Amino acid sequence: MRNQLSLIDMNFQNLPYFEKRVAFALMDITLKKLHDKNMMVTSFEPSKVYYQDGVYFFESVVPITNYYASNKEEAILRDLLGLSRLAFCSYLPNYSLQNGLLSLEVISNHFQDFSNIFPEEDKRYYQSILVDGYQKRKLPEVPYYYEYMAKLNQTGSSKATNLAYVKATEAGKAFTDKEEAAFGNTFFFLSVVASLTILLFGVVVYFWINFS
Repeated sequence: MRNQLSLIDMNFQNLPYFEKRVAFALMDITLKKLHDKNMMVTSFEPSKVYYQDGVYFFESVVPITNYYASNKEEAILRDLLGLSRLAFCSYLPNYSLQNGLLSLEVISNHFQDFSNIFPEEDKRYYQSILVDGYQKRKLPEVPYYYEYMAKLNQTGSSKATNLAYVKATEAGKAFTDKEEAAFGNTFFFLSVVASLTILLFGVVVYFWINFS
């Protein structure tokens, strides 16, 4: 695709903290939309996560089936673990995303040793996913990062968090509007094709009845 960049290509790891927080909120919004459509992501490798026109998206997307997860909750947890794992490696100093992602077991077992790599207000969220979620195999009370940011925003968190939340909200809304417009155009096209097909079928039947 035109202007499509992977996280590796765009040197994602060296983005400022603020931009990374917005990026992970946008990836989280994309995940939520996929889950609403009963889809999930099978790889969060940096080379398979892309940015284009203000939107982050994933290369490896599949329907939620028993092949990948026993139920939808497990599929959602797997995706949130994958995205949080990507966040951990992205925030980790002196670590190159070109090396791939660290194992979840290593991250979970040593989370407390490295929790200071996260923005202060995000530590509780990532612990709820990477430690509690991973070890208990259960979704936390607030599973999505964007929802967590919204909750922080409601409780009067820092200006940096509020600004990141607002920016992610605006970008997410723009993405939604584009999706709806694309769906509307596709639906219109399919409606026209269906109408022409029915009309053509009617003409064929008319000639067959009257001239056969």
